[in-house]
Amino acid sequence: MSIIVKVGLQSFIKTRAGALSGGNKRKLCLAMALIGRPKVVLIDEASTGVDPASRRAMWKTIKDEG
Repeated sequence: MSIIVKVGLQSFIKTRAGALSGGNKRKLCLAMALIGRPKVVLIDEASTGVDPASRRAMWKTIKDEG
């Protein structure tokens, strides 16, 4: 499964980053941080401004990638 699908951005693949909502920009930042499966990822308030369902999905993705 691709990172884009894991963070829930599959419906925004053709959307420019500047046109995304604040919550979707956070998801995009998380997806970019996880590219290449780094051993350490430093994130600051990754789920601020994200709806509760997306917040759970983001933290699940972080946990699964770790």
